[in-house]
Amino acid sequence: MGLRADLVALVAEAGRLDGEIDEAVADEHVRGRVYCEVVVAVAASRRADAERRIVDLILRDPVSSVAKTAVVQLVDEVARRSAGSGVRSPGPRGRGLAG
Repeated sequence: MGLRADLVALVAEAGRLDGEIDEAVADEHVRGRVYCEVVVAVAASRRADAERRIVDLILRDPVSSVAKTAVVQLVDEVARRSAGSGVRSPGPRGRGLAG
């Protein structure tokens, strides 16, 4: 799979439609924002299988710092959920996913 296909799969995993796929392929900052939005949505779904799938896809990103940031955010979201704190991170900044 290529980067575009990975992004399409990630957005689908989060159950969202997104008009930013082409921008995300071209710009690592947009891609990082999309990853963060996907991470928040998937972590909230409490589906461990989905969490594993998105980590696999995110870690294919050619910019390792973008991928690692998103994976760390996922770990943080899952830890918050596991702790039962009821506290959710504020999520990504900027434009949201359409859906």
